[in-house]
Amino acid sequence: MTLAPNVKLALAVGCRLREVEGQPPVLLMPEAVLRLRGAGAEIVRRIGNGRTFAELLGELHAAFPEAGERLDRDTEEFVRRLHEKRIIEITA
Repeated sequence: MTLAPNVKLALAVGCRLREVEGQPPVLLMPEAVLRLRGAGAEIVRRIGNGRTFAELLGELHAAFPEAGERLDRDTEEFVRRLHEKRIIEITA
C-alpha cells in the first residue's frame, strides 16, 4: 500500500523533536526517546505544519537531489514505521 500524496503528516500528541547544539537530535515521546541520525532527522524536522506527504517528498528532493527515486521509497518506509509506532499521525 502506497501513501497517497495528499495525506497530511503530524507528530502525535506528546511527541516532539528536541535539538540542542552539539548533540544529535532526539524525538521525545511518552516514556521513550529516539535518537535521530541523517535522513531520519531530516524527515522528522519536516513533518507537521500541515505538510502533505507530497510536500515532504518535494522538500527532501530539493535538499537531496542526488538521492533520486530511492528517496521516495525510503521516506515512505520510514514514515510508515513511525506511524505504526504511533509517533506520527497520518490524516486524509
